[in-house]
Formats: sequence, structure tokens, C-alpha cells
Amino acid sequence: RCGMPENDLLPELSLGTIIGNDFGKNSYEMYKIRKYQKWNSTSYKERSLYQIIDKITLNASNSGISQSIIDDISSISLSTNGNTVVGAHIDFASIDTSANVRIARDAMMDIIFGNDPSATSFISTKTHLGIILDNTGYTDTINAKDYDLTQVKVYAPGQSVDINNSISEDMGVYGALSQTSHEIRFIKYSNELHFIRQFSGDIIMTDQHNKSIRTLSQGDIIATSLGTIIYMDGLFTESEQEPEPEPEPEPQPEPEPQPEPEPQPEPEPEPEPQPEPEPQPEPEPQPEPQPQPEPEPEPPTEAIISTDDFVFNGTNDITKNGYQVETSPTGYSGWRRILIEELNPHDENFYNYTFKIIWTDDPISTNNVGYYADINNEANGSATTGGNRYLAYHNSPTIANTTWYYELNTSRGKNQPVFNALRYTDIINGVSQT
Repeated sequence: RCGMPENDLLPELSLGTIIGNDFGKNSYEMYKIRKYQKWNSTSYKERSLYQIIDKITLNASNSGISQSIIDDISSISLSTNGNTVVGAHIDFASIDTSANVRIARDAMMDIIFGNDPSATSFISTKTHLGIILDNTGYTDTINAKDYDLTQVKVYAPGQSVDINNSISEDMGVYGALSQTSHEIRFIKYSNELHFIRQFSGDIIMTDQHNKSIRTLSQGDIIATSLGTIIYMDGLFTESEQEPEPEPEPEPQPEPEPQPEPEPQPEPEPEPEPQPEPEPQPEPEPQPEPQPQPEPEPEPPTEAIISTDDFVFNGTNDITKNGYQVETSPTGYSGWRRILIEELNPHDENFYNYTFKIIWTDDPISTNNVGYYADINNEANGSATTGGNRYLAYHNSPTIANTTWYYELNTSRGKNQPVFNALRYTDIINGVSQT
């Protein structure tokens, strides 16, 4: 295939010419040739961006957004000043539940900001974004004036946003926290409100003013310690205040002058001085304190790379965070595989890390299942040509008969790269296996 037009988002991508492959007819060697040609046709950076765009498209499709709407939203180009006006692209009124409205809105945000990671914000309206939770009339515990501002400014994650002038600018503020671990900060009265999204969809809010930490669920309406109202229709505010400021107290009358005190009698003469006491002997010097032992070093910090949740229902039926994922052939004994996580060995601390994979349930079928480390996508599931692997083998579909074993690569192919210092840690039946 020749002459593919250039994509403005991927200027270095050169997949205009590719080697075709008829699965089932061509040899495995031809499959590898096609794969190497695709790898050499683009840079690592653009290949990663292409995978992100594919993931965004899949999430949008799973959210019920048609391909024509996805293409329409993908064509949006945001200006560098953050004031591009985005109109109606999804008919939110036709979506059956508020939860599905938020799912569709999150997918829209993923497409707009995912296509241009440098974009910071755009302008829209509550109607065009499907926002309906916008006043305290939906709750009996909070009461504030409803400003019903005309426009909404949508901000990408990872920013600090000053919301002091929202009312004077007639513009509400929306934080596009569409994925787990997305975070944003709102600044009001020189105090910070920090929001971070959890895997469940809840948002953790840290209030700098009173140091409180709260968990916010979708549909909540809350007032911060400074009175700013936050609407959990996504993450939205129109900077309304509760309660209204109290009036200043009336001035108090000045106190009447008090009568002057009567003169006091003259003081008694001072007593004669007493003889000075004899000097006391100096105390003996105390022994110097012994040096304290140095504190033990702090344990290494743990960080979560990914909270993705995989469920294996069958060889070709695997879900990731509730969505179906595609498997790919390994070229080894008919096995198939999915990608769990990609790691970059150019990270300066890469060889100092210990990586943990948490298995919450053992499989209950008579199969081999496990994972392995692949280098540059060259192992294809084979323990004799790629990285070492952990496998679980089951003699019968019962957890009691599960056997975990470690298969060491003993015959690497020529010129195969080696991870000399890469360490893995499994949590198997509650026991750490490194």
C-alpha cells in the first residue's frame, strides 16, 4: 500500500508503505519481517502516541459514541491561548442516565486533550457538555445564590486554576479528570483545593485551608471550608459561596470616664538589708551524654505504576478495567498474549526498581497461564528466546492443586539483549517471590 497522506499529529510516521501479511497463510518469518518494518517506520515517541490515540478511540466507542462523532471531535484544534470555543458534538439529552452522560463526556475530553497534549483549556457551555448539576436546589443542606453563568471553561488535568474571577467573567470552571490519577488544583482566596481521581471514579479533595481530606462521589454537592460550592457532575464549580458573609457589627458607644482614684497612704519604710548568704560549692561536672545511634534508613518508597484490572475469562475473552481487549499471537505453541505494561530502560533509576504484579485470584482451569518480560517485542512468549517467565500450571480446576514455577531462559538466541539487573516480585498466596 503506497501514498498514505501525512497525519499532522504524527509528522514523523512513515507508514505510507507497509508489508502485507495474510494470517494463516504466510510463515512466521514473514510475520517477523512485517513487524520489523513497522517498527523502523516510526519513532518510539510517535508509536506511543499512536497507541494512546487507539486507546482513546476504543474508550469512546465503548462509551456509545459513534465513529462519525469520534471523527468530528478528533478534528477539533485548540488554540494556544486556551480560548477556543467548542460547540455541540454529542446529544447529551438523548443519553439515558447521568452516569452514561459523564462517561460520554469523559470520552470527549480524552479525545480533545489526547489529540493535543500541549492544549490547556477550551470554552463551551453547560448544555454542550451535558452539565445539569449546577445549583444548590438539588440539596437540602446547603443554600447559596445561583449565578447560572453563561459559559464554562474546561481545563486539562495537571494545572492550577485561579477561580476567584469566575463570577465577574461569567464563566464556570470544569476540571477534566477523565482517567484514574488525573489531578487538578483550584485556587480560591489564596488557598488551594487539590482534586485527584480514583479508580472507582470518586475524587479525593484536599482542602489547604483546614487541612481536611474528603472523598467526593458523583452527584454530591459540597461546600469547602471557605464556602465555595463544588458540584460533582464531573468536577464543576461556578464559584458560588455558602454561607453569605455576615454583616459587620454596629459600632459600640465609648465607655464613660471613670472617677479618679483616691490618694493612697504613703508606703511603709523598707526593711534593713539582710546579710548575704555564704557562697555554695560549685556542683560537680556531669558526664557528657553518650552519642545516640544514627536512625535506621527509611524503607524505599513504593509507587503505583498502573492500577489496571485484568480479568481472564478465556483465551480470547479478556477485559481490562471492564472493557474488552485484543490478544495477539506469540508465535509459540499457539499461545496468545496481552500487554500489561511498557517500561523504559532509559530511565536513570530503572535498574534500581523492584516491580510487583499482584495476582488477586488463581485461574481455575487446566491451563498454563502467567507472564514474562519481553525486550523490544522480540521474545513472543518463548522462554528459550526471550526473558524468564513465571507460570501457573493446574492439574485439575481447583485452587488447591495450583503449582507456580519459574522457567529460566537457558538458551538465548544470538544477539539477544539481556536485562542483567531487572528484578520481579510476585505476591503468590500472600508470599513475596522475587
